[in-house]
Amino acid sequence: MRLKSASSKKDGTVIWISVLSSSVCDEAGNFKYGLRVLQDVTERQLADERQRTLIEELNHRVKNIIGTVQSLAVHTLREGDVPAPVRRSFDARLIALARVHEQLTGSDWQSADLGVMIEDIFAPYRGAMSEIRLAGRPLRIQPQAAVTLALVLHELATNAAKYGAMSVPGGVLDVFWRIEGMGGEAVLIVDWTESNGPEVVPPSQRGFGSRLLELGIAQQLKGAVETHFEPAGFRCRMNIPVDAVAPV
Repeated sequence: MRLKSASSKKDGTVIWISVLSSSVCDEAGNFKYGLRVLQDVTERQLADERQRTLIEELNHRVKNIIGTVQSLAVHTLREGDVPAPVRRSFDARLIALARVHEQLTGSDWQSADLGVMIEDIFAPYRGAMSEIRLAGRPLRIQPQAAVTLALVLHELATNAAKYGAMSVPGGVLDVFWRIEGMGGEAVLIVDWTESNGPEVVPPSQRGFGSRLLELGIAQQLKGAVETHFEPAGFRCRMNIPVDAVAPV
């Protein structure tokens, strides 16, 4: 059994001690004597406390920066006579960043739960007349991957709400994720499938969502993206090496 507790020297200085205890028994299982090892872990404890303080300060500053950017964007875009839909889109992207930041804050920026992150993205769309089905295995992903996937999935959700399956009653959106072996390596597969929505017309030019998919999945996460603009519904598959998303 290992315990860690605070103690103090004669001069009042607080120190941290790790206590490891074990029992020695005879062949019949009767207690004979105990062993106890004491280790001074004060430096390690102080280092952990300094790290927690720095992380808390970082979280506070990032939150303030996001809020400041949001405020500046509102005033700047309004003064520049930017159309309301553009302002709303920009604001929604900042909110998506803020949400994934909140989850990463809870883990001291170590990792995020992919399923919880996806649920957060779709929370504003729950209760609508369309059906949203999300399913996948529990998976922790590292911060960069979390931010990238949050932005990509937010963009896809926005498009689905405007033009796709989530824009009409009875529309269905399926988002499934899993890990499979592919070419000798483990790959995270995210399948996005829309159905029962408006007839899909392939875009005449690449929009922000397409560029974000390419930049985020292909370049930042070293993955591959397949998109299919089929009349029955938009489909997208993202293949991402697990090594690119797994926590260090």
